[in-house]
Amino acid sequence: MKLGSYLITFMVGLAGASTFAKAEETKLIFTTLSPPTARIAKEWLEPWANRVNERGKGVVSLDIRHGLTLANFGNVYDRVQNDVVQISFALQTAIGGKFPATEVLTLPIWDDHEKAAVAFWKVYKAGGLGAEYDDIVPLFMSPTTQASLHFSKQPRTLDDLKGIKIMVASKLTGQMVSAAGGTPLSIPLGEVYEALQRGTVDGAALGWTSFEPFKLGEVTKFHANVRAGASANMVFMSKKRFNALSPEARKIL
Repeated sequence: MKLGSYLITFMVGLAGASTFAKAEETKLIFTTLSPPTARIAKEWLEPWANRVNERGKGVVSLDIRHGLTLANFGNVYDRVQNDVVQISFALQTAIGGKFPATEVLTLPIWDDHEKAAVAFWKVYKAGGLGAEYDDIVPLFMSPTTQASLHFSKQPRTLDDLKGIKIMVASKLTGQMVSAAGGTPLSIPLGEVYEALQRGTVDGAALGWTSFEPFKLGEVTKFHANVRAGASANMVFMSKKRFNALSPEARKIL
């Protein structure tokens, strides 16, 4: 073989090796389940995604999708498992029946959000939540703030709660409402505004963080700052999808 042929073969080999070595950037859809103007999106979820995109250039990138178009609080677990979206924010208590041990966070016995978050993460890492997270990978988790009670009409005494329909986000909060004589109703967060507006419910047990993104201040006028239970939230992936990522991408996430 002539020298020119050797050189051509050598250069083709180098080009092939270079192409092989440079893996294609992995793109993942990340849903926030919140309007883009919501504080949780602006101050927490989007900044995190932007940091991932900055650190992950050439390795992994997140396509941020706001709102409830690709998933909602009720179906997000299945949407992630079915790879419709790859990463999402979620409320565990809104995903029916999958996280019973996690419901310890719904107890109205704590008021220090930071300490509760640290304690919960330690319990999770120690395996104290059983098999609840075997099929997913939480990238991070924390409790929500304690819920307060919000009404369209003012209840003046505890007896006024009898017969009142109240939207609840957890089983325990529902039991509290029932014990007071009220009627707990499970309604998706994105539908609470309309339910209050139409009178389908008379009130809601929710944290103040839900007010701005879902404009609940427009349909409630009276508020009781009591510990009405909390929830847990997370940003998560399916374990299968997470394990399919490169080690470098997993480390960045």
